[in-house]
Amino acid sequence: IALLLHSESSFCLAGLCEDNPDTCELVTGCYSDHDCIGECSCNRDWWAFKPIGSLACPPEGCPLYMWIDGTEFVPSSYQTMPDQFYMMEMLQRGFIAVTVEYDDSVIDYASACEGNRIWDFKGFTHKAREIFDGSVADSVISQLCDGPNAIANCRLGIASHGFSQGAHIAALGSNYEPRVSASLLFGNGNFNSYISARLECTDNDNISLPRERRRSISGDADRFFGGSFSGVLKQQKETSGYDCADNFDCFRKLPAGCSYGAGEQYCEEYGRFFTLSCPAHCSTMPEEGPCPSNRDLITNACPDKVPDTYLGGDALIEDTGGYYIVTGEEYCNYMGCDPDGGAIHTFFQDWHAESDFLNPDKVWGLKQNLDWLARIARKTASVPALTSSVTPTPSKSPSAKSSPAFNPQPDPEPKRSPTAKPWWCFWCQV
Repeated sequence: IALLLHSESSFCLAGLCEDNPDTCELVTGCYSDHDCIGECSCNRDWWAFKPIGSLACPPEGCPLYMWIDGTEFVPSSYQTMPDQFYMMEMLQRGFIAVTVEYDDSVIDYASACEGNRIWDFKGFTHKAREIFDGSVADSVISQLCDGPNAIANCRLGIASHGFSQGAHIAALGSNYEPRVSASLLFGNGNFNSYISARLECTDNDNISLPRERRRSISGDADRFFGGSFSGVLKQQKETSGYDCADNFDCFRKLPAGCSYGAGEQYCEEYGRFFTLSCPAHCSTMPEEGPCPSNRDLITNACPDKVPDTYLGGDALIEDTGGYYIVTGEEYCNYMGCDPDGGAIHTFFQDWHAESDFLNPDKVWGLKQNLDWLARIARKTASVPALTSSVTPTPSKSPSAKSSPAFNPQPDPEPKRSPTAKPWWCFWCQV
């Protein structure tokens, strides 16, 4: 179980929000989960960083960022690293940033997606609903987005981000809340070999959010979700909905005949260079960097545009979703390895070394993937500015919804795997 920890070097520190009182305000609250019965009404905490001062939200408000940590490392406080570092990064990108406490037991993998109440196994779909379902009055999303004390304008987008078990929940969030507009998943998969648990609910076909709005980053020898490059690759294909053959990089989709290696990628078929690490607008090349030295050979390497089924109509979106599998020495250096050299299941272990933690020159680096998450999450239908002049007062009590959820797409029915057992039937065969 210890190997499922997010980072061996994670621990509690003084809050980054309190360290930046001119730009960050801490907002706290609680919600009810499946363990809350009888007179219980609020048994799990959440913590939000609200941008203020020079980072204050514009009149229309801020979108929401939701971070969910993994098994056996869910915070009992927001003051854990690197969790609150993620939150501060997204606050600086103009989001209300929140993390949540939830029942993160590894045993819940034994009942897979739907849970088993006889054995008190919760199930990931139930956990996702309790956090994300905007139709539940005291869910985290309902309180932050719609209640009388709401602090985020979730019509501007909700970005979900999670690690391991938290990644499963983050991915499932869109099944219960259609305002979830982008997801970034660390250490995700659909088969946990530690407990031999098949998670059909995390398959691409069982996730409402379109694949172009989801990114997944994993390691080539993640012993819990794949165990080897081929095993990890199989799970990434099945959960992402993309298939980039044997390539580890399925963020950057090059034309046929082009390599996926680093540096100057020359395509015989086109007789030109394709370098997708060049600026996204593709019109002005940098004075230095990874782009080909002969700029006359650079073709338009902007990502293809595909129909944005999230917004519908004639809307298009960049096709930059998919998966990236960090390989070999890079995985050990930046993600963490066992003393015997085997890869484990950690992410961005050296959070304290900011340059290494952000990895701005890596396709899979934190900085550019949080940039991607913020950019894609904001691609929602245009909405009017908020008209209320009342400053919300944070409350720890559950809040009732004051307005219906804004739905950029029809409300999806929560998806359930056709092969899943009913929660009450531990003897059922599938």
